[in-house]
Amino acid sequence: MPRAFLWLVRKEALLAARNPVLLATQALFTLAIAVAAGAVEHSSLLGPGFSLPPMLAALMLFQAAFTAYTSYIREAEWGTLEALRTSPVDPGLVYLAKTLYSAASIFLTTLAFLPVYAVLASPPIPLWGYLMLGEWILLSSLLLGGVASLSSAMLSYSRNQALLTPTILAVVSAPYMRVASRPLADLGAGLEPAGGWWAVLAAQAIGFALVGYTLSRQLS
Repeated sequence: MPRAFLWLVRKEALLAARNPVLLATQALFTLAIAVAAGAVEHSSLLGPGFSLPPMLAALMLFQAAFTAYTSYIREAEWGTLEALRTSPVDPGLVYLAKTLYSAASIFLTTLAFLPVYAVLASPPIPLWGYLMLGEWILLSSLLLGGVASLSSAMLSYSRNQALLTPTILAVVSAPYMRVASRPLADLGAGLEPAGGWWAVLAAQAIGFALVGYTLSRQLS
């Protein structure tokens, strides 16, 4: 099983590498994400009342949707979609492989662009702030990677749309409720959960991965 899992991740990378237009487009979107992330004032970024700017939320959600659709398109273009659906490999491993690839792709490309802004920013972002920003992007990438892979599964298995669509909408909206709704943002401005908002985002990422893994086992 571990060998099959690694093979699935390798296949995702190879399919992406064969499409330079896809790679260039993804790099362009992640550059926009990195600039938006770096533009957040680092003093407020690390404060207890930090809220994700709407523009950054929109960019990252668009990147997640883009990753999901291109993953599905790659499978169809190379004739591997039907083989994936009929493969004896555990559907949960297929889901986790797509999650890992999507999260790593978003995280690494975004993080690669951040030093450019960190150097050019005025005032420059300190090292500790840069590390905290990287941690936030890592957790967000895990969450968005799960959204992307489960969205791709929904496209591949249409009979599960009634179940997967509300699940995706609920999980996507959860981390950004304080951004999307001003009253909710004001209501939660003075609240600080145990472990901080970092712990909340990490719990959401892990919880969504577990939900996606469970649902993906029902897709075969």
